[in-house]
Amino acid sequence: MTDYLYRLDVPAGKRSFTVAEVLEATCLAIHPDILCDEQPVMILSFSKAKISPCSPGLMGPPEALKDEDKKTLDAAWSGLSEPEFPMTAAQWQTYRDAFNSSHDKPESWILSALQRDPKYQRELAREVAAMDHRATLKRAVNAGAITLRNPVTGLVSELGWIGNADKWLLTRKQFMAFCDLLSIELLDAPSPSAAVTIAPERPMPVAREWQVIARDYAGRYIAEQAKRELYPNQEAVAADVAGRLKKESVTGPTGLPLTASYIKRHALKGMHSGAEKLRSTGRHRGK
Repeated sequence: MTDYLYRLDVPAGKRSFTVAEVLEATCLAIHPDILCDEQPVMILSFSKAKISPCSPGLMGPPEALKDEDKKTLDAAWSGLSEPEFPMTAAQWQTYRDAFNSSHDKPESWILSALQRDPKYQRELAREVAAMDHRATLKRAVNAGAITLRNPVTGLVSELGWIGNADKWLLTRKQFMAFCDLLSIELLDAPSPSAAVTIAPERPMPVAREWQVIARDYAGRYIAEQAKRELYPNQEAVAADVAGRLKKESVTGPTGLPLTASYIKRHALKGMHSGAEKLRSTGRHRGK
């Protein structure tokens, strides 16, 4: 018996689903709207972004502040108290305005910040999941484990995955097989006319602050690796997240640095770069 982690309710009378519908539904099943999405945006740390010398409107990626940068900030914030994190967006604006109006403001970089924005993080997690689910479905179709049907003729595709395939169809049986790969239990909604509803198998607790940050880092790492056609397992994702949290001095409930195994168990459920039951058959398999 499959040990499902998530639940997806769909109308009992609906017998076929487009690829686009399947991907949207499975992403919502794993990353539903939860209470912590309503928490305010918080600033976790300051960083800097270099200004492009050729195009002043373009900024580089965030970088850690160096000792000389901190001296510049101390001069700009001479009348302000030492920053304490996390801080609110309003507090961040105070430090940002002081920096921007300082005579010592450098011309080569601007002040930026690492934010914790629950709604943005949820949207980012869904985008990452959509990429992961599409890749998983594509591999399953090309391997013959799942079949797609032509939306016009209703015939099974003999060519495997075609284009972006968003309008191609999965039968309910094929949809269920795909959900099994993602540890999602597909169930009939109470009414055939009911809209698709998504709910976790059990009430999802409000994530602790470190868990929200960890999932954000995990989503970014998975997305970065996916662009390189690499699909790290949860152990590799957790190890990367542990390193990032340690660098940002983010600790767990005990105040001690978080280990990769603890992060995997308590923050990364449902987050992986490929379904456990169907691995990539390419040269990057298992990485």
